[in-house]
Amino acid sequence: MLRVLAPGGILVVLEFSEPASPFFRTLYRFYLKRLLPAVGGLLSDFRAYRYLPESVEAFPDRQAFKALMTEAGFSHARHTDLSFGIVTIYEGRKPFTSP
Repeated sequence: MLRVLAPGGILVVLEFSEPASPFFRTLYRFYLKRLLPAVGGLLSDFRAYRYLPESVEAFPDRQAFKALMTEAGFSHARHTDLSFGIVTIYEGRKPFTSP
């Protein structure tokens, strides 16, 4: 992604994530692994709702993903949690000069 951004361009990634709070993380995991697949399976293809929890668990944690962005050459890598940490926005900037 760094290659296709203009110098100074900003990468923004919106990703589901696990809440940092143990209380919200417990509620979220119950919702994600039990309620969402059950309700989603009634309304649509249940496989999509089984995939989402696996995808969330497989995604790197916040610090690891920011480290990957930095290793890829992005500067000013940061994250912002939304909705009690259920969603995270990651941002990084392509340097004006090559790293």
